[in-house]
Amino acid sequence: MKTGWTFAWCIAIAAATSATAQPPFGRVTATLAPAPDLSSPTPPTDKFFHPATLTVENNSAYTIRAVLLKPVGGGPSIFWPCVMPMKSNPRNTVTLPLPAFSAAQPYVVNLLAEASPYAKPVAVAEATIDWPADLVRREFLSADVAPAHWPANAKRNAVLLLTLGLLAMAATLLIRRPAWRTAAALAVAAGVTIAVVAVLHAQPDVYEQRLPASRVPGADGDIIAVSALRTTQWSSEKPLVPVYQTMAEFRADQSIIHPGRSITLPLRAGQTRLFTHE
Repeated sequence: MKTGWTFAWCIAIAAATSATAQPPFGRVTATLAPAPDLSSPTPPTDKFFHPATLTVENNSAYTIRAVLLKPVGGGPSIFWPCVMPMKSNPRNTVTLPLPAFSAAQPYVVNLLAEASPYAKPVAVAEATIDWPADLVRREFLSADVAPAHWPANAKRNAVLLLTLGLLAMAATLLIRRPAWRTAAALAVAAGVTIAVVAVLHAQPDVYEQRLPASRVPGADGDIIAVSALRTTQWSSEKPLVPVYQTMAEFRADQSIIHPGRSITLPLRAGQTRLFTHE
């Protein structure tokens, strides 16, 4: 009996030692630093993105095809395709745009073997970028935007269908044979359900509207307001950047942004998000 327990403990210790000695991702290190904006001698402070330099020493067994940077503490994730050969020496350096909302912003750097933000990371590293104080955004916009609501005609049609359904259900009581009465009631219920669902789903999941700068104090240009009628995953292939009304809204943002290309984010029913063009 003692021999069996001793053997089991030896296996457990060996497994733990193996897991500690062999990291699942290999040895990968990353650093972040602001990069000089060569297009302008004095970088504008009102931009959402500023160039940053990501340096990665890829000693893993994979060729990296993209990176996904997730800010620690919350905020939009930045997806950026790139190529980093495995076991590279010297280190790989990539210039990518990042938002400057904090003087010292730590990121979790996910290294992806596929050029997709939803690919499973083959390596993970941490890096912190220190932005100059004059680039950190401290201004937020305040916009009075009404959330999406169900149109009056859609609600009226749904109520009308339900009313007709109740009348039809009542009419099924006139059928004498129980089997036929039950079948008729089920048919009416199914038909009414399908009709109501069709009417409601005829409405778009998301409503978009353009707000002129005059309606949003502090805005430099038109603002795009996106409001969700029902919970959905919304995406745009336009080069949009989010606009925030508070720091809490920035930290709660779950967007995945491919700067200059696209943006994807979840929207809750009744939630409204603001965007502007780059």
